[in-house]
Amino acid sequence: MAADGRDLYAWLRRDGAGTLVHLCWGDGRRHSTVTNWAANAWESTASVPGAQFEVLPLTSRTAIATVALTPGHAWLLAFDLETSDGSRMTFTTMVKT
Repeated sequence: MAADGRDLYAWLRRDGAGTLVHLCWGDGRRHSTVTNWAANAWESTASVPGAQFEVLPLTSRTAIATVALTPGHAWLLAFDLETSDGSRMTFTTMVKT
C-alpha cells in the first residue's frame, strides 16, 4: 500500500482461528519512524468495524498484529499510522479470507 511516497507492506497468514499480520513501514527519503500503530477490519458489507487488530510494535518500522477474520468473507483492512514527523496516515486494502 502506498501514499505520498510512503509505503506500508502487510503480509497476512492464517493461523488457527485468527490471522497473523506482519507490518513494515517504508518512508522513502524522509526517514520518519512509526510512533503509533492501529488497525481495523470491516466485512465488505458492513459500515462499522467488525474486527479490531491487536498490534505489537517490534521496532520503529515494524509491527506484528493479530485479528480474527471470518473465513470466506471479503474484508477491508485499514491501518492507521502516526509518524515521528507528525503525519497521520491511513492505508487500506481489501482481502478475502
